Amino acid sequence: MSNSKLTFQRLARKSIPIPIFLGMVYLSWAYSYYICWNEVYKHHSKATGIGLIIGNIAFILLIYFIWCQLLIMNPGVQPKMPVFKLLEDGDDASYRWVHPPEYFMCDAHGYPTWCNSCQSIKVDRSHHSSDLNRCVARMDHYCTFLGTTIGKRNYRLFLQFCFWYLCYFIYIGVSMACFTRSYKIRHGSVNANTIILYVASLGWIILIFALFSSHIYYIFKNRTSIDDMAAKRNRRAKSLNEEFINISHEEKRYVLRVSSMKDGIWNKGFAKNWVEIMGNNMIFWIIPWRSPLEHLGDESSNDYYSIIGDYKEEISESFKKSLVKRIQADDYISSS
Repeated sequence: MSNSKLTFQRLARKSIPIPIFLGMVYLSWAYSYYICWNEVYKHHSKATGIGLIIGNIAFILLIYFIWCQLLIMNPGVQPKMPVFKLLEDGDDASYRWVHPPEYFMCDAHGYPTWCNSCQSIKVDRSHHSSDLNRCVARMDHYCTFLGTTIGKRNYRLFLQFCFWYLCYFIYIGVSMACFTRSYKIRHGSVNANTIILYVASLGWIILIFALFSSHIYYIFKNRTSIDDMAAKRNRRAKSLNEEFINISHEEKRYVLRVSSMKDGIWNKGFAKNWVEIMGNNMIFWIIPWRSPLEHLGDESSNDYYSIIGDYKEEISESFKKSLVKRIQADDYISSS
């Protein structure tokens, strides 16, 4: 595909949030004017009408505040990782290397995945983002509606955006339902803007509820949208998604065949999975502010864990124990 076509596609994709933003402005105005002002304020209660307008404005400002954070904050660009020193063949100063971690996902030969674009090892669960042209730690998806990539660093903000966006349209739908009947009795019919509000609110409630609930399920299983799509492809093909892990045990390294969907490699239980995404501070589970990740890695370090920081992915203890049992039973591909 030519560069001009790629540029056009990227611009078209980036422009999708604009009509959504303008649509939100229109819906907010229509609700405030036709429902809160013309109906509630003039014919029911001035205090209630003003209160509903203030609530509407507060919701809109909160939603745009989260949206701005998502656009400004990067999704978790993985620090560039040097090659792993898997063989003890002396200290070669001709290239930069680090000692490998205790375990990492690999190919059938025990080698980690290399990203030619980033010139870096792709750490566990990282995927290359064409939008950022960098690997993103635990990349989930590119959100066309928001115009940004969702990864480990901004995933909590994405969930909070979905939650408050859903609450906003429930707020509009419920408050409209309380006063639409009296409006229809007074005027004989419902205003076209009110009908649009109903249709838009119902549509967004269904869409966002489905999206939000699916991501709660992903947290429950410690999955990503990419993991889920891979699992669906494998089910259609009626095959297991074969993966491999390189793990250190008793001063040797072993390569074993695994399946992240079947074995639940990353699933540490809902409570631990939830804290891993949402952080330990329960206040910020609701208040949308920044990211729970604090240490974003130090590319200048010569230690794997210092380089990767909070982007490190941990396998579950039960899965680690199962790997040790398999090694003891000689159920592995190779050792070194």
